[in-house]
Amino acid sequence: MTEIAQVGIVQRYDEGLREEYRLKEQEVHSDKFYDSSAGSCLRKRILQRGGAAKFSADLQDLRTFRRGNTVHEEWQRMLAKTGEIDLDSEGKMLLEYRLEDETSVGRLDFVSHGLLVDIKTQAERAFKFTRGEGKPKSSHALQVGRYALKLRAKGISVSEARIIYVSRGDFCDAIEYAVPLTEDVLDAAREDQAVENRAWSTYRATCALPLAIAPTNKEDYWQCGWCQFARRCPSANHEKNKYIKAQEAEGGNNHGLEKNGRK
Repeated sequence: MTEIAQVGIVQRYDEGLREEYRLKEQEVHSDKFYDSSAGSCLRKRILQRGGAAKFSADLQDLRTFRRGNTVHEEWQRMLAKTGEIDLDSEGKMLLEYRLEDETSVGRLDFVSHGLLVDIKTQAERAFKFTRGEGKPKSSHALQVGRYALKLRAKGISVSEARIIYVSRGDFCDAIEYAVPLTEDVLDAAREDQAVENRAWSTYRATCALPLAIAPTNKEDYWQCGWCQFARRCPSANHEKNKYIKAQEAEGGNNHGLEKNGRK
């Protein structure tokens, strides 16, 4: 019997995911805010930028990341192959395109025929909820708004965004929502950045963190259950946080906590 058969194919795959994650976490990360966190818990954004210790991603996270990356790569590959991706002034494709200003950084999925496109993969339950809502999540609208502001600063004009949600259930079901990039949308994106910048200034001056998400905020409180910074947030939903539950099941030590890499 060969070594691979003794260990098991699934275990080898999972070990590969863990090694990819380990190498990724060793990279030097930006010390700015991330546009992909637009509209999310402000306390989490501050802790992330501050390089606070966090729980390591578990196998569920790593497999989810991999599935999401697979969907992105497939959509981008097909559109790039057929010449559907716009170019910037230097002839570079607006594909996995890095955008940055003084305080935040982002990487858009692609721009096609003047449309700013962002792809989101969702678990089946979340996907059904998004379809039932008949509109994109407000945080995702803020995210593309922030991208649009950075594109405009580079002289690239986009008048509309498209947010595409793909179900992770079978990868075949997708919905597409248009987000007109009106001044109202862009103003909301500007305000989202202004809020996090004010919170960062306060944190640097006083070490005071922003208020946590209130338990009465049913729309957003679910984030606490999936937050890797939950140990730094006494008011977080510890009973439902999957990282804390896993830690307590292992004896309640600090196993799994890691330091954020940042420059």
